[in-house]
Amino acid sequence: NDFIEAISRKQPVVVVDNTNIRVWELQNYVKLARLFGYDLEIIEMIPNTPSEVNLCAARNQHKVPIEVVQSMSDLFEPLGPQSLPNGIVVKAVKISGE
Repeated sequence: NDFIEAISRKQPVVVVDNTNIRVWELQNYVKLARLFGYDLEIIEMIPNTPSEVNLCAARNQHKVPIEVVQSMSDLFEPLGPQSLPNGIVVKAVKISGE
């Protein structure tokens, strides 16, 4: 609801901070943002090692157990060019302890 309200008010920048484990989970965000004329940039942070999973578990604000973070990482569907309409920037960001 916050997302819909923000784009309806034409906020200049709208950030959606969500897990979006499966591609379908973000498709409605993409459709609505495009419908309202927004340019999109999606940032993917994928834990590739046990230490990165541990770091994600330690940093999360909701006290999600490490087992759940690991499961989410295992189920994660990376975005490919076929997943999104043209013109959407997808950036992969390395998870670091800094």
